[in-house]
Amino acid sequence: MLFRSVDLLKGIGKLIGLKAVDVPGATGYYDTDYDAKARYAVESLKKDDFVFYLPGPLQKIKDPLFPIESMKKLHETYPQVKFVVSGTPVEKSIVNRLTTLSKKFECIIYAKNIPRKNMYAAYRDSDVVLNCAKSEGMPTAILESMQLGKAVLAHKIESTEAIIQHGSNGLLYKNESKFYQLTERLLTSKRLKSRLEKNAYETYRFYYSNKQETQRILGVYEKAVEVHKRRG
Repeated sequence: MLFRSVDLLKGIGKLIGLKAVDVPGATGYYDTDYDAKARYAVESLKKDDFVFYLPGPLQKIKDPLFPIESMKKLHETYPQVKFVVSGTPVEKSIVNRLTTLSKKFECIIYAKNIPRKNMYAAYRDSDVVLNCAKSEGMPTAILESMQLGKAVLAHKIESTEAIIQHGSNGLLYKNESKFYQLTERLLTSKRLKSRLEKNAYETYRFYYSNKQETQRILGVYEKAVEVHKRRG
């Protein structure tokens, strides 16, 4: 009789008191529907899971593979850790690597390209939002996260430093060692995470909300009118 790995793992899980999640398309054979696995993995995230979420285009400049080793290491000590990554599949090599890793490691979830209309839920269900870009302009994902009062951990570059005050409304890292240290702090310090969430929302509300953006645009317009009047 042939036993599937799926059946074996379910049996072991029941013996140690874990709840099994049936995933349509996950046969345990080569015909497994890995798209279905990705969708259901996200949907079955439990309340006690601690989710680090990295949204953004899958390309080298965004460095979506950077957190992998730290996430694997964290998961060994903190089994509740999950690393969810999603975004437009720009570079095939990165997509292939994420697909392979998500099949191999329980803590890594490649959620493909989440539709824009579902991004609110993705942010809402995460505990920490990551930004690992090596270089970029205004980081939209950080602002969207702050709008929902989420803790943010970002690579220390000019654009992220312009928004994040380290230790106040978010955290910034320079290297992999610092990244791991900060992710562990976020995991173990509810007080720190709560402070970052509160200050992140306040930062968005006071500086980046639609009202504030409108006022800034009007201010620029008014200055332009004044200059024009003086020249006239």
